[in-house]
Amino acid sequence: SPIDEELLSMKKGYLSKDLIKWTDTFHKHKFYIHGMFIFGYPKKNNGNHSLTLDEKVKRFYTFIKKARIDTIQVLITIPLPGTELRKRLDDENRLYPLDKIGWEYYDGQYPLFKPDDNVTPEEIQQAVLKIMYKFYNFKNFIKLLNYILVHFPAIVFTSSLTIIFGKVKYITTAFKIWYRKFFRNYSLRFGGYIIAKKWLKNYKNGDFTEKLKEAKNQLSGKKVSNNSTLINT
Repeated sequence: SPIDEELLSMKKGYLSKDLIKWTDTFHKHKFYIHGMFIFGYPKKNNGNHSLTLDEKVKRFYTFIKKARIDTIQVLITIPLPGTELRKRLDDENRLYPLDKIGWEYYDGQYPLFKPDDNVTPEEIQQAVLKIMYKFYNFKNFIKLLNYILVHFPAIVFTSSLTIIFGKVKYITTAFKIWYRKFFRNYSLRFGGYIIAKKWLKNYKNGDFTEKLKEAKNQLSGKKVSNNSTLINT
C-alpha cells in the first residue's frame, strides 16, 4: 500500500517514502517495476486514521506517478485463512458468508468483507477500477502511435547515420532507449486496458452482484441476531 497508515497496520516495517527510494534504485539499474497493491485494507482496533475513499485513490495516483511504476495491479484486500486479518474481521463479524461468496472469489477482484467507515463494497470495487482505468486507458494507444510514427524515426533512423563513422553500436543503443521509454510500457498499458474492459464485461454478465446483495443481507441479519442475544442476556 502507498498509504503509510495502512503500512503501519500491516506491520510492514517500512513507509511509502522507502518504497519510492527502492524503486528509484531499481530503475537506476534498468529494472522494470510492476507494482502490486492492495486496496481497502481495514483499520485495526478502530484506528484514528479516517481517510475518505477519494483521498485513498488520490494517494495511489500520487505514489504511482512519483515512483514511476511501469505497470500496476490493484487488488482488493483478501482475508486469507490463517491470517491475523481474517481472525480480526471474523471477530468483528465483517466477513461475508462463504456460502454466498465462496473461495472462487478470493482472487483480489471482489469485495469479501464489510469495509470501514460506512463505505459500501461496491464503492471499494469502483475505486479499484478507477485507479486501474487511470493507468490503463485508451490514451495509451494514441501515445503508442505517436511514439512509433514520430519518435522511432527521430531516434533510431537518425542514429543510423552513425554507420558512416563506423559507430553501429549507437543504433542498438538508440533502439533500446526508444523501446524502454516509448514503446514497452505504453503497449502493455494499452493491453491492460483491453483486459480490464473484458473483465468488466464478464463481471456485469455474471451473478456476483446478486451474491453480494445476499451476503450483505445475511451478514446484517447475523448482526441483529447477535445484538438480540446480548440484550436478552
